[in-house]
Amino acid sequence: MTLTISTRTPLQRSDLPSIALPWSRRRFVGVAPALLFVREAMAVPSSPRRVLLCSAAKAGGEIYSATWDPASGALGVLQKSVAITNPTFMAFARIAGNTYAYAVSEATGAGATVSAFAADPTSGVLRLINTQSSEGDAPTHVSVSPDARTLAVANYNGGSITTYRIDGHGAISSPVSHIQYTGHGPNPKRQESAHAHSVRFTADGRFLLVNNFGLDQILIYRVNQGTAEITPHTIPLWSTTPGSGPRHIAFHPNGRWIYCLEELDSSVDILQWDGKAGRLTPVSRVSSLPKDFPQGIAFSGEIAVSPDGRNLYIGNRVASDTIATFRIDHDGGALTLIQLASNGGKNTRHFAIDPTGRWLMLCDVASNSVVILERDAKTGELSAPIHTYSLESPMFADFLPV
Repeated sequence: MTLTISTRTPLQRSDLPSIALPWSRRRFVGVAPALLFVREAMAVPSSPRRVLLCSAAKAGGEIYSATWDPASGALGVLQKSVAITNPTFMAFARIAGNTYAYAVSEATGAGATVSAFAADPTSGVLRLINTQSSEGDAPTHVSVSPDARTLAVANYNGGSITTYRIDGHGAISSPVSHIQYTGHGPNPKRQESAHAHSVRFTADGRFLLVNNFGLDQILIYRVNQGTAEITPHTIPLWSTTPGSGPRHIAFHPNGRWIYCLEELDSSVDILQWDGKAGRLTPVSRVSSLPKDFPQGIAFSGEIAVSPDGRNLYIGNRVASDTIATFRIDHDGGALTLIQLASNGGKNTRHFAIDPTGRWLMLCDVASNSVVILERDAKTGELSAPIHTYSLESPMFADFLPV
């Protein structure tokens, strides 16, 4: 390396054991941050708001908008907001009271871009501000720093990442930093070269974590919050199990625990994050599939922690169309698999948890459907599909910030 309406049915539980972690018990320190986030989640307004959905339609691609009713979990009529080549991932920002959206076009050559839009959180209308080259083929992930000053893009086929400066009106600059990776992993079909799969900023914005699917690594960069330049950290990376394929990560609200989704073996690595030192420490590893599930035929797609910090969810794909539900131990972050819920379709590429923590919105790309599941606030378990909507190749869905 170089620098898619259904009747609810009873929930199904799994009988997998809890995974114990070798950390000391810090009751107040461990619980207090979680209680803070529970209080904040409960305080989220339940008024209607807007959702943006990306469709990689055969005609080229569209971003749709729809109203969202958090009381019923229902979407309004899907309306075309803007045409854009193969949009597969988005990120949002609030700057000086205005809402902005950033979308990658997962294409090659000159078509591989990231675009900035001014977003109307009431109508869902997007107005193009500007577009920049992603500097690599097949950009598949985009992230905005907490201070909304830096934007980062992961180029999957290009095996690289690029950062940009965001100005006070939401526009993105020409590329600031570009890092190209080389090398390969042990899986000759999927890890034949370096594949940057996601970029995520830490809560304080001081670091950028990059999941390199092809190299089985999470790389750590320091972020210059004034210029958007990134440089390798003194502890530059953490290596996962060879051949596992780290895809995305999810932060726990307390900021101390990170969960890394390994696509190729449908597992999750539990990591401790030292924000002061910028260090990842592996603690444990657990599967998102049942015991004795055949290897190499199911591939996880997305991972997220509930706003109250009590549950972790993973979308399983291909041979297992389920959403794995885990209970998170509040003392140390340990995971217990409590349910494998039906995803109501096929191949959940992406899903989002609504701001109230009551609903999951799934993008089942192979069945051309967006599916809504209800989450039990006490147990974290998921219902059978409540609503199903048709959308060609849904790749991404999330809730516009207000």
